[in-house]
Amino acid sequence: MEFPVLRSFTRAAAGLFRATLTLRPFRARPLPSLPHGLRHTMYVLILTGLTTNCTTDISIPLPEGEPAVVVEGYIEPGLPPLVFLSTSVPYFGDLSPAAFAATQIRGAVVTVSEGSTTVTLQEVSIRSIPVELRSFLGSAFGLDYNTLIDSLGLHLYFYTSSQMLGQIGRSYRLSVQAPGVSISALTTLPELNPVDSVIINPYPKSGQYDTLYSLSVRYSDPPGRRNFIRYFTQRNQEPFYPGYFSSVLDDRSLFNVDGQSFTFPIERGWDPVTDIDEDLYIYFVAGDTVTLRWCAIDEAHHGFWSSLEFDQASVGNPFASPVIIRSNIQGGLGIWGGYSASYRTVVIPPR
Repeated sequence: MEFPVLRSFTRAAAGLFRATLTLRPFRARPLPSLPHGLRHTMYVLILTGLTTNCTTDISIPLPEGEPAVVVEGYIEPGLPPLVFLSTSVPYFGDLSPAAFAATQIRGAVVTVSEGSTTVTLQEVSIRSIPVELRSFLGSAFGLDYNTLIDSLGLHLYFYTSSQMLGQIGRSYRLSVQAPGVSISALTTLPELNPVDSVIINPYPKSGQYDTLYSLSVRYSDPPGRRNFIRYFTQRNQEPFYPGYFSSVLDDRSLFNVDGQSFTFPIERGWDPVTDIDEDLYIYFVAGDTVTLRWCAIDEAHHGFWSSLEFDQASVGNPFASPVIIRSNIQGGLGIWGGYSASYRTVVIPPR
């Protein structure tokens, strides 16, 4: 599991905090080279701008807009729900830890219902969260639990309850009530949909990168139904990170392989504060133990991540259209999502 807004807060130390779910994504693909003619035109425009005598400064006031409630909550089989509530931050707002802590919504009435059973979640501090949930929480942030409370000093509060544990095939309705806030969302824990095998691929050219390996998966898609996947990788004792540029897929719109078996490459997940080498970021190293976390998710959950990652990939492209981040939250922003996870572990052999 992963909390995108909370995880992006860890970039504040590097000055790269993404203020809201819908604003300021934090990583981008490199842009393709411009055609020669367009490149020439751009050079002329830039030189014209540099040599002009115009010195008029134009200041355009940017309205901040009304704060929106942001929900980030997840549930997995055998684990309790875990929910974080906050309000959105202006694009150019204060990004200090104190300011971020002030965006948290505390004292809300948060419930999760399954069938005729409704459980009220309790508000707990990150420092008092049960031991059995700490790895769960670390995975959500994409950072070690101790890093969150020691190095970053985050005073965060979550809503959870051990009175309800996720079960595959069940649907869970989230409700949040607070002064001026009324939110609901629904998610489902789909049937497990594991990969057939994980394939280890050596670097395609011999030479200085002989110790690098990429991974592919062999996957047999269950026929007759839509199947949505999000995957993560764990290298040795690191947390699970989602594929760096893209971590979601489905069997029709991307591959159109309903009911078929096929092989395709997967990206290595990285710590979001890491500056990657865009030529080598997909590779693992000989001797690594790699665990693939392959999660079945529902369509609304897939729509959130696919639109968010598409938005992140278009950063810096002057011709990109605005992206609306899809959400299943009624009355706010964010995601309430279920992960039905299966795992495969491989050891990269030394060459």
